[in-house]
Amino acid sequence: MHGWMHVWKQLWKNVPNVFTLLRLFLGPVVFYSILQSEQQIALILFLGALLTDFLDGQIARRCRLQSNFGRLVDPIADKVLVGCVVFAVLLQNKLWWWLWPASIATLAFVIGYRYVVHQNIPVSRLGRMAILGVFAIAGLLILGIAIPQLLALLAVLLLVPAVHYMWGALSSKKRK
Repeated sequence: MHGWMHVWKQLWKNVPNVFTLLRLFLGPVVFYSILQSEQQIALILFLGALLTDFLDGQIARRCRLQSNFGRLVDPIADKVLVGCVVFAVLLQNKLWWWLWPASIATLAFVIGYRYVVHQNIPVSRLGRMAILGVFAIAGLLILGIAIPQLLALLAVLLLVPAVHYMWGALSSKKRK
């Protein structure tokens, strides 16, 4: 029985990372579903992906299973999921093409800053609030609500973490 307990503990330690990888995988599946005009399937998959985001964070924090892999890949999985929704909606509706490069640039900046320049910076409350807004807008986009004002708000919310981290970088340089 002792061997099974060891196996179970090892598997449990990786559950948050498995959820993160599942979300990373679901982004392209949601993308494909939207392009196939399967909005109900896309929405169910998207909501399932959001559930994995909640669960991986809860399990990792409550069971003290945070890992460097999770810290790096979790925000990437979030951005891939949202990016897949946005890109699919833009392709399907021929809307605001500049939003896709802006999303990639924001992702590159946030990841670059968080993990190359300032490796231990935690996700801020403002960043969490912004991603919740982004997730809500992505859900509305899946449902076919793709009005320009919503896309403009999405662009602002995608830029919030980048501006926040840049502000933090400038503030920390002034203190030194």
